[in-house]
Amino acid sequence: KLYDLEGDDFKVFESTFGPLNIPCHIYPEKAEVLVSNNGIDFVSLGQTCLDGKFDLASADLEFIEYVKIVDVSNPQNFFGNADGYDIDGIWPINPSGAPSGRSANTLEDHENYAPNEEGEIEVVVYPNPFNDRLKLNLVVEDENDRKLKFYNAMGAMAYEYVVQSEEGYYNFELDLSHLPNGLYFMKITGAGGQVERSVKVIKK
Repeated sequence: KLYDLEGDDFKVFESTFGPLNIPCHIYPEKAEVLVSNNGIDFVSLGQTCLDGKFDLASADLEFIEYVKIVDVSNPQNFFGNADGYDIDGIWPINPSGAPSGRSANTLEDHENYAPNEEGEIEVVVYPNPFNDRLKLNLVVEDENDRKLKFYNAMGAMAYEYVVQSEEGYYNFELDLSHLPNGLYFMKITGAGGQVERSVKVIKK
């Protein structure tokens, strides 16, 4: 439970670009935040662009146990690339001082996961931001080749790399020293050109 205390009660974090602090007017990923004490009846606390703080007093609730975040981003703001609000975390602002000695910092940390579907690909990219070389870990569950396509912020494809894959684990490094610094969308496409993953990376 998270209790309503004086001032803002919790903050939501959007995972775009980490410590680079790119402002909302440059990358307007927006979400509506709703809360509930029973998981059925939700009350809106309003919207945020990227990170945002919220006060439970506006919902007239003594405490909450559920937070629902709904992506309300405008797709037209992302230059033709699919994107939206990527929740990175929910953090209570006041860790103590709940009424009757109860702690406000009792929201449990649950792993957010979904089961893999047949033919899915898992990807980890690092470092991000990167300088000239980007490392990738791929887990492939079929024998279809993949294409890694890098698009700049204007939606133009800047680089393409073909992964001749079989089922298994792949660890490799891309030399992207020829690309200008900036934001890129790396899209991984499978059979038929279907986009299986889209990852934001920054070259600095």
